[in-house]
Amino acid sequence: MIFRGKFSAPMLISVTLALSLVLWLIYEIASIYESTAAKRNAMEWTIESVTSRRLHPGSPTLDQPQVEILKKELKKELSPLFNDMDTRQNLLITVLAMGVALTSLVFIAWTYALRNKELQKRLETAMSRKTEVDEIGLAAAGLAHETKNPLGVIRGLAQNIADNPKNPDTAREKAREIMEETDVTTARLGDFLSYARIRSPKPQDLNAKAHIERMAGLMADDFKNADIALKVDVAPLILKADPDMLAQVIMNLLSNCLKFTSAGDKVEIVLRSSKRGLATLKVADSGEGIPPDLLPQVFKPYVTKSTGGCGIGLAIVKRIADQAGWNVQIKSKHGKGTEVIIADIPVATAGE
Repeated sequence: MIFRGKFSAPMLISVTLALSLVLWLIYEIASIYESTAAKRNAMEWTIESVTSRRLHPGSPTLDQPQVEILKKELKKELSPLFNDMDTRQNLLITVLAMGVALTSLVFIAWTYALRNKELQKRLETAMSRKTEVDEIGLAAAGLAHETKNPLGVIRGLAQNIADNPKNPDTAREKAREIMEETDVTTARLGDFLSYARIRSPKPQDLNAKAHIERMAGLMADDFKNADIALKVDVAPLILKADPDMLAQVIMNLLSNCLKFTSAGDKVEIVLRSSKRGLATLKVADSGEGIPPDLLPQVFKPYVTKSTGGCGIGLAIVKRIADQAGWNVQIKSKHGKGTEVIIADIPVATAGE
């Protein structure tokens, strides 16, 4: 609401004076109108009385032409008085209109002043909260980073136990389990650090076809082993993008596709020029899709989970896209597949 702020004394005084002026002008105009009407009636009565000998019974009777001439002469003599009254009334009406306009302008200015003050306060609150969230994120990222170091030590000790043939088989098996859990935890910490990282994009001319095909090639064996068809259909464009950020987006999307598809499914990467100066990247799969109740929440960390995953891949993609200035959308039908769209990627030129 626009009236939540406090009313300043100067604003209240201005509004009060403007309203008082308007009310006074209305009163004056009403008084002049009433007085003018009464005097006009008196003039008409006087003219009629004179011409009909009501004021001078002993005067000679006038014929009709003389009566008309007398009426015109009387009206001519009295008209300046009424013209002055009309002028004054018109002047007051003009001033009244200006007063109403002034009051409206004061009210509008006051309304916008209050609204701007409230919006400024909301902006300051939002910036303060953002700063707090950033600080918490940095603290959490620092904690995660420091946690990885002792995990590395634990894994190294476990590996020494597992590789020593003099140790009992039971101890060596437990050591291998410790190594596996340590690897999983380290990977999750890496994902979290990737999500919490504040990136400064460094765009450069990037051969989209070569870059995306190289990223897909790094995971080609994983898709082949899972019996999932991977197709890359990239237009020959030169993008203006940060290579590392685009690579992270593609790798996270492909990794997500692996987790939510099965043998016989298909995954396709498509890049096209969408409109002048921009391109759109699509990564689609024919996997299990996303349940409708989870779809609005998929870009939040740890909402969706799969075997071997912690549910942060799409959150990382969204965060990178926001930092790079791209627009990310998702379309999915449960049981039919999912399509992630990265739009508004700047294009430098068309490649060959």
